[in-house]
Amino acid sequence: MQKYQSNYKHFFELALASVFLYHGLAKFPMLKPMAEMLQMPVVMILLIALAETAGGTLVLFIRISQRLDDTPGSSLACSIHAWRNF
Repeated sequence: MQKYQSNYKHFFELALASVFLYHGLAKFPMLKPMAEMLQMPVVMILLIALAETAGGTLVLFIRISQRLDDTPGSSLACSIHAWRNF
């Protein structure tokens, strides 16, 4: 069961990241109308959009960095190893 979950975990992470990115990036062009509709300050809508976009980006970045660390000879793993030995 564990092998089954670990093999298909990236599909869930990709779906989660794409939803966060889609909803976060869609808010930027309509900050003011959305703030008026929800009766909230524009700054709060901007913070929500930034948080959703950053969340989706972090999910992708963490997955990519984990994938690179698992690959022998990857550039990220080599750079981390070189930095630790510096």
